[in-house]
Amino acid sequence: MPVHQAGFYTKSNLDKLREAKTKGKSVGLLSLGRYIKGKVQSIVWDDQNDVVKVDTDDKQSVKFLGDQITHVNILDK
Repeated sequence: MPVHQAGFYTKSNLDKLREAKTKGKSVGLLSLGRYIKGKVQSIVWDDQNDVVKVDTDDKQSVKFLGDQITHVNILDK
């Protein structure tokens, strides 16, 4: 569990993705130089990495490895 030096807990990108999935919220995800908005459909462990599947707002399905994800925002909508 990552803790900021000021003593408060900081959520990992994977924690944010899991939270968005369970609450049915959209995410903004920065990965491989692209910013994508959509809903998390699944998070699975595949040998050495977490694999995240996102259905984007423009009706595409995209998969990312956990270590390819730079930043995650949980969106209000």
